[in-house]
Amino acid sequence: MSKRTFILWLFIFCLALAQFGCDQARSNFDQITLGMSRPEVEKLLGQPARVEDKSGKPVASWTYGGQQLIVQFHQDRVQVKQIAPVKTH
Repeated sequence: MSKRTFILWLFIFCLALAQFGCDQARSNFDQITLGMSRPEVEKLLGQPARVEDKSGKPVASWTYGGQQLIVQFHQDRVQVKQIAPVKTH
C-alpha cells in the first residue's frame, strides 16, 4: 500500500470516527430527561465545556461537531435541554 493510499484511508477512518462520536453524543443527549440530576447528565455527556449561571440556574453546554448540547438546571435537576448550531464569531 502506498503512503498516499494509507493517508487517504486514515483520513476516511478519522472522519468516520468523528461522526460516530457526534452520533454517540446525540444518542446520550436524547437519554436526558427533565428532572434528571446533574451527575446523571455528566455521566452521559462528561464534564461540560462551559457552565454559565443565569439567575441561579446553571446552563451547561457541550460541543460535538457542529452542534452545541445545552442543558439548564434548577436545583441540580434538568429543567430545559436543547440542541443548537455552534456559534462562530
